[in-house]
Amino acid sequence: MEELVGKISDESDTDRTGKTISLSDAITPGRIHMIFLLITPQSVARIQPRFLADIVGLVDSEYVTDRLKQASEPEEVIEAIRDGMQLVLD
Repeated sequence: MEELVGKISDESDTDRTGKTISLSDAITPGRIHMIFLLITPQSVARIQPRFLADIVGLVDSEYVTDRLKQASEPEEVIEAIRDGMQLVLD
């Protein structure tokens, strides 16, 4: 994923991705709409690529991203993700 969007940091990352987004640019209002934090136990770290693929599939859906942006309660976020996962699987 980082290869697609660049690394958020205040240091250059041109050796690896060639892209750098400074932290101050990243937090400029209107630039970032959603942030996903993926935390897994170290013992199951191999499942992270699958979870990242699921997240990419979700954010590719305008239906899901609109629902996530409009969610005001945690339950609405969970429902949008569940519905989105069903769309991705279909």
